[in-house]
Amino acid sequence: MAHLRKRKGKSTSYEIFYNDPRTRKQKTITVTPTSHPEEDHKKAIAIKLDIENRISLHKNKIKEFTDPFHDDRLDNITLFELTNRVANDPSRKIEVASKTLRRNSDAMKLLMGVLGKDIPVVGLSRAQAHGQNKTDYFKQFKEARFKRMLQKNSEKYAVDEDKIKRGINRDLSNIKAVFSYAAKVGIIPESYLPKIEMFKTRKRLPQILEPDEIIKILNQLDESESDILNPTTLERGDSWLCYVIIRETGQRRCAIVRESLKHDNGLKWKHIQWMRNTIETHDKGKTKTVPMTDNLKKVLAQRWQELSPNVSPDDYVIKYTKDTITHKFKKAMISAGVNKEGSVHILRHTLPVELLDAGATAFDVKEWLGHEDISSSQIYTHIRDGRLQKLAKRLSKNY
Repeated sequence: MAHLRKRKGKSTSYEIFYNDPRTRKQKTITVTPTSHPEEDHKKAIAIKLDIENRISLHKNKIKEFTDPFHDDRLDNITLFELTNRVANDPSRKIEVASKTLRRNSDAMKLLMGVLGKDIPVVGLSRAQAHGQNKTDYFKQFKEARFKRMLQKNSEKYAVDEDKIKRGINRDLSNIKAVFSYAAKVGIIPESYLPKIEMFKTRKRLPQILEPDEIIKILNQLDESESDILNPTTLERGDSWLCYVIIRETGQRRCAIVRESLKHDNGLKWKHIQWMRNTIETHDKGKTKTVPMTDNLKKVLAQRWQELSPNVSPDDYVIKYTKDTITHKFKKAMISAGVNKEGSVHILRHTLPVELLDAGATAFDVKEWLGHEDISSSQIYTHIRDGRLQKLAKRLSKNY
């Protein structure tokens, strides 16, 4: 059986759900809306009946089940057409965060820049699976991107090949997501999914900040804004406050500050739940509640008092956008003499190690940071163990 669901948004679309009798996995086909809703509905019903007929023939061993729309026209779908159809899918725009959609789109543009936008999608998979064409297109893409990034980075910085490979792997992950979604909604059959192999890189643990480094950076942020603030109004600037908030909550930058002035994400005063000692954050389309430490509560209460009565619950706690915060944090790190990768996200890596030092478990870290998988939280136990081993070596030198 197949099931039809109507989705309402800016325009009405239809989704058909069914279990593939070959793999027993659920699949979804989205009917892209047009300016004729009645025709869209008829088309959705026709697809549903077609799927049910295919399933029935398969179960009765009359005809092997094939994916809907599996005909010769699919052999002509190009990389550009696939990218465009996935990007304009109304359901995906609802389900996936805008930042993720942009990363997916950027990665596909890079792929088309190397392979060309008119290459048939079927060629990417058949070349690998059936040997009809011995060209490994994704190997070609990886080599071209690596060569380009190597050249670009060697002009300005000391080359870190592992770092370049990790960046290309992120592009490949985004490309993989686009192809997987195209197969999920029936734009291409699963047999068209190419095998994408990542670069092999050295495993590395995230860097963290030591307590003295955090103080040095905070002092630099404080000094960098002292000349533009009225001391009688605000004791410290927004970048200093933002650093404290991220440092105490371990949240991502995009959960605390706006992506740009036209976006409405970001922490507002109404999200601070004073009586419950918690803060409500919005990140990746999800709403989370994180604990508010006594120190952070004191700092926020002081800022609210400084701004009163010219502040409302709907005002943003931090006026800066994410790029401005990143620039200010990085500048402060350089001025403080802290030579470590990252500027904002390193605070998110620092907090869980401190939580573990304070007696928290990996499960506590998972809940606090909002990790989807416990393995992401367990990484920090390795960082903590490494720090303890270094401490043990220092102590042994005293004997």
